[in-house]
Amino acid sequence: MYKPAEPVHVRHGRCTSPNTCVARRKFASRALWAGAVCFGCCVVAVTAETVTANIAWNAPSANEDGTALTDLAGFRVYEGTRSGAYERVVDVGGKTRCSYPNLELGRVYYFAVTAYDQAGNESAFSPELRYEAPAASDRRPSLVWHAVPGAEWYRVWINRDGEHYHSTWLEQTASTWSFDFDIACGSYSWWVQSWSEEEGHGQWVGPYAFSIACCTPASPDLLVPVDICEEGGAVTYVWAADPCVDWHHLWIERGGEQWYVAWHKLDAPGDQVSLTVDGHGFGSYTWWVRGYGPDGNGPWSDAARLAIGMAGPTSPHGSASVRPVLTWDDSCSRAATWYRFWVNRDNALFREQWVEAGDVTRDGTEASYQLRFDLPAGHFTWWMQTWVAGHYGPWSEGLPFTVE
Repeated sequence: MYKPAEPVHVRHGRCTSPNTCVARRKFASRALWAGAVCFGCCVVAVTAETVTANIAWNAPSANEDGTALTDLAGFRVYEGTRSGAYERVVDVGGKTRCSYPNLELGRVYYFAVTAYDQAGNESAFSPELRYEAPAASDRRPSLVWHAVPGAEWYRVWINRDGEHYHSTWLEQTASTWSFDFDIACGSYSWWVQSWSEEEGHGQWVGPYAFSIACCTPASPDLLVPVDICEEGGAVTYVWAADPCVDWHHLWIERGGEQWYVAWHKLDAPGDQVSLTVDGHGFGSYTWWVRGYGPDGNGPWSDAARLAIGMAGPTSPHGSASVRPVLTWDDSCSRAATWYRFWVNRDNALFREQWVEAGDVTRDGTEASYQLRFDLPAGHFTWWMQTWVAGHYGPWSEGLPFTVE
């Protein structure tokens, strides 16, 4: 068995449908069930909430007794959600196809077709077609067509928005094929052609159409860490999931410069996405996330901030003595080896002082240091900053106090 030859000529320099790309040798199409109606679900058109199934079939050419059928008048299509129990019937006249819109996503439907003659005699049901409507997020729809007896290969050709999108040869006798990748949103047309060593290329069947509704990633909501203090090391970043997103782009800056950038593949659906990043040292961090899905990139999130090694001043605040004790929450800055104190008086620098960690008094998560000099009367504000291993921690918030 060998694969058929590729197209032998291309018109106008590009392919916009299979008929412009393949020199065809036609052979007669054969009914799957001689003397009966045969049909298949040929098109799946997906919208945001419903699906349209387009049903097509072959007209019979003989009566049940084998005599030629000369007075065929039309067809009736039966549909239901239980096998053999049809809830709806549509008379389509002499047409050999019809559309069933507004089918519920994820539900199973059953179809059968009958033929009737000019005297009103109706045939038995054709073999039943079972069709499972795709899920709302289905980006890998299945294409189904009539099997051709003796076919050894099928070629499927797919256009998206009027341009060639994908084509493939299938060495199989099965008359169905599913995408093995997520396809982008858009309007699709597709054709199928059979091939056998004995008959060569069959005629192209199509075009059939379906559409995929767009699902554009939104700006992610950042959950953790957001404006909090951490001790450093490994930090887990958490943000809200988006059903339109397969990949996430995490961007982290430290001190205003790029520090960490990574793409994160979404392994399983859920309400949240998390990624643990090692190596955080003292400093101020800002981070953003954006999503990427089959329909492209979404917008960046709003910025969130993270402080590593930031001390939290608690006193003095309000009235203070001339030689106050500076006290702060040290839970996020215990690794500091030096502390920097900055004191303003009447909005101008009054004193800056570095203090080694060994000179600081600690009581649990609280730390303190008594100034070694007297303060004059006035209005003061003080800040502090940590330092360890060549890295500065972020400046604390300022805390005002007054010396009478």
